[in-house]
Amino acid sequence: MSTLFEIAPSQAAGAVGVNKFWSGGAIVSGLKNFIQFPWNGGALLIGQDESGKVMSYKLSASAPYMTAVASNFDLGGPCDILKPLVIGGVQHLVAYRAKSGKLSFHRVNADMTLSKPSVYYRLRSPGYTANWTMMETVTYLNMVYYVSYDAKSGAVEMFNVNVTATGDGGTPPLQSLNVWSWQWAHDWTHFAFFQLGGENFFFKINIGPSPNVNIDHLCLDPNQRSNEVCTLMNKAMPNNQDPSLIVRALILDDGAPYLVNYLPAAGDTIFYRVHPDCQGWSNAASLTTVAGASDIVTWRLAGKSFALFY
Repeated sequence: MSTLFEIAPSQAAGAVGVNKFWSGGAIVSGLKNFIQFPWNGGALLIGQDESGKVMSYKLSASAPYMTAVASNFDLGGPCDILKPLVIGGVQHLVAYRAKSGKLSFHRVNADMTLSKPSVYYRLRSPGYTANWTMMETVTYLNMVYYVSYDAKSGAVEMFNVNVTATGDGGTPPLQSLNVWSWQWAHDWTHFAFFQLGGENFFFKINIGPSPNVNIDHLCLDPNQRSNEVCTLMNKAMPNNQDPSLIVRALILDDGAPYLVNYLPAAGDTIFYRVHPDCQGWSNAASLTTVAGASDIVTWRLAGKSFALFY
C-alpha cells in the first residue's frame, strides 16, 4: 500500500503542512532501488523487482499523480544501488553492483529503452570500487560527480564523469576519474544529500561504538575533500540509533532543505528544517503518516514537493 503526501510551507513560521493525496495500490509490491528523474516535461519514477525487472510510473502534480507506463529499461539484472544523472543534456542511469565493483552507465533513450552500458570499475586503490554501501550522484558548477562510501572499511571516494569523443558499440561516451580518496570512521549510514547555496551537503548517522549524527559539506578540491559543518547532533534527533529509521532529504519551494525522519512501526514522522547555516535543524512538523513503509521517495514537480511512502 503506497501513500502520497504533498509537503508545503505552513503559515506558521518554520512549519510545514503535510497533505495526504491518496493511498492505494498504484505501485506493485516488492520493488526497491526507487529513483525519479525528469522525463518529457514531467518525471518518471522507477523501481526494480527481485529479478531486476524495472517498473515505471509517470508522475504528475495533479490527479492521478502516478500512472503506470510501459517501458523496457533493461539494466542487465538486479543491482545494489541505482542512481540517475544528466550529462551532456542527456538523461542517464548508473547501476552499481557491490560484489564486482562495476558501475554500468546507461543512456535513457526516447523510446524508453536503455543503451548498452559503459562499464567502469577499479579493483585497487585509490578509487577502489567494490563493496560500497553508499553511492550518490551530484552536480557542481555544471559538472557531474559521484561519491561513495564503504561502511565496513571506512573508505570514501569521489569520482567525476566526463564525456569522451566517441563511445564503443553504442555505449555512452563516458569516462570516470577518481578525484579524491579518503578515510572516514566505519559504520556511517542514513545518508541524505541536499544542496544549499549551490553547494552539496549531506546528513549521516554513525551506528558504531561511538554514535554520531552530523552534516558534511562536500568539497571537490582534492586537498579539502569533505568537512563536517556540524557534528555530535545526537540530541537533536533522539531516535537516530533506531535500526528501522528511514531518513530522506526534501526540498520545498523556498529552496530550504528538510529531512524526513520516519519510524515504520507506528508511522511516526518528523519533518526537520535544516538551518541556513547547516548548524542543525528544527522540528517543522510531527505526525503519524502511515505505518509499515519500507522506503520513502521524495521529488519536486511543477512547484510542488511530494513524498511517497512505499
